[in-house]
Amino acid sequence: MRQYMVLYRIHSIMSDKDDPFGFDCMADDPDHAREQAFNAYPDCEVVYVEDGVTYQEALVGYWDSVDPWNCVQ
Repeated sequence: MRQYMVLYRIHSIMSDKDDPFGFDCMADDPDHAREQAFNAYPDCEVVYVEDGVTYQEALVGYWDSVDPWNCVQ
């Protein structure tokens, strides 16, 4: 198992411009990490998964991957 940081949003309480929440877990692969996040937060939308990084490092990777012209207001 490896350490994964899963970033997720709960649209009922946050905007697309807000930093996503972080969920740190041990998982076999990214799909397993996503599954654990969904089990913990059933109404979440997983937006990013990366292994072996901190929350801050995952945020950098997430925001670097987001198309700023495609954000929902």
